Amino acid sequence: MTLLVLDADVVERPTKGFDGTRGWFTEFRLNQAPISLWDLVNTLTVTGHPHHYAVGQGHVSSELLEFAAWKDMRLLNAIPYTDYLQR
Repeated sequence: MTLLVLDADVVERPTKGFDGTRGWFTEFRLNQAPISLWDLVNTLTVTGHPHHYAVGQGHVSSELLEFAAWKDMRLLNAIPYTDYLQR
């Protein structure tokens, strides 16, 4: 089983946007390492992850990484963006 450990900063925007549950995210980190938006989207696309995720408050990536080690889970690792098809 593979665990996605992703966190980001939630920021205010000058335009409210549509009603509903949403947020503006920046400064993404995968397994606590900074990752560009291009590399993140590429990683999620190439590995076949869905495009909706549960979001929680707080910084719990250390706890998730420790849990993954306890359960011997693989972590999703970054796949750098390229301008050609990857498998």
